[in-house]
Amino acid sequence: MLIFPTIRIEPPLDDQPLERAVASLASFDWIIFTSANGVDSFFSMLDGLGRDSRSLANCKVCSIGPGTAARLRSRGIRPDLVPERFTSQAVFDALSEANEVKGNRFLLLRADIAGKALPQQLRDAGAEVTDIEAYRTLRPTPAPETIEALRAGEVDIVTFTSSSTARNFAAIMRDELGEPPGGVAYVSIGPVTSQTVRDESMQPAIEARESTIDGIVAAILKDRK
Repeated sequence: MLIFPTIRIEPPLDDQPLERAVASLASFDWIIFTSANGVDSFFSMLDGLGRDSRSLANCKVCSIGPGTAARLRSRGIRPDLVPERFTSQAVFDALSEANEVKGNRFLLLRADIAGKALPQQLRDAGAEVTDIEAYRTLRPTPAPETIEALRAGEVDIVTFTSSSTARNFAAIMRDELGEPPGGVAYVSIGPVTSQTVRDESMQPAIEARESTIDGIVAAILKDRK
């Protein structure tokens, strides 16, 4: 197995919006975490301000996916809402079904490359939304031995755990090999990532039913029986 990081997590270039948001947590009804990286960035800022999880006492917390929920629990926070599907659309649908959108104030803590659909949906439905860049996702320099393994056709399966990993993998492959390699089974963590794989001129051979690492493993094992 080859570990091939295609994203590098960095703090935002300007952390003042995040600092102001964290300093004014009492003004929000809901905080939405879309990744474990967002959780880490938030609590790093919270700690830097000399505060802790008690600052979230008056906020409800929404998490996308069990990984993000687990990271929150490790910080002493049990999410109030974890949608069954691990997508931004599922977050909006779950909040709407619970009548928790109109008139409420939301803090979204997301990556710099996050789409704008969720905050716009919430605003259109009558919510007040503060959409904050909590961290940046950048392309790392790939290890030469990994590139050579791909060039030599020694890799059978490539797994993608997010749209950004697929997008950056494709960009790295175009820089290094001219195009993404053929003869490889591309495996996606879920439907949103699968669409990104297609957009990058690759075809997902396998899509996990549950959008987790365990879901990816289970999908590969089922396909390879």
